[in-house]
Formats: sequence, C-alpha cells, structure tokens
Amino acid sequence: MQEGFAVLSTIKNNTGAEMADFGQDAANTSFFFFFFFALHCIKRLADNVIYAGSLIMLAMQISSLQASRSIKE
Repeated sequence: MQEGFAVLSTIKNNTGAEMADFGQDAANTSFFFFFFFALHCIKRLADNVIYAGSLIMLAMQISSLQASRSIKE
C-alpha cells in the first residue's frame, strides 16, 4: 500500500513539474511574441517616419522649384 502511494505521489509531483515547465514555456513564448511584435511595430513606425520625411522633402523641393520659377518670371 505504501509503495502504491509513493508511486502515485511521484506521478503527481512529476505532473506538477511538467505543468510548471509548460507554464514557463508559455510565459517565454508570450514574452517573445510580445518582443517581436514590439520590434515589428517599431519598424513599421520607423518606415512611416521615413516615408513622411521623404514626402516633406519632396514638398519642399516642389515649393523651392515654384519659388525659383516665380522669381524668373
């Protein structure tokens, strides 16, 4: 009877350890998902800033071209 109880408690303890490992894996997975999602968002934001900056530069060049045209006329 004692041996059976020892086997059951060992199974219970091992299952608890496995569940703890699974919980740690899930925490690591969610952390890495959040980390890479944050990197993805930062990259998208940087791309948008670069795109907006290039549009501003283009608008400045167009206004400069129009100003030089009006001076010539």
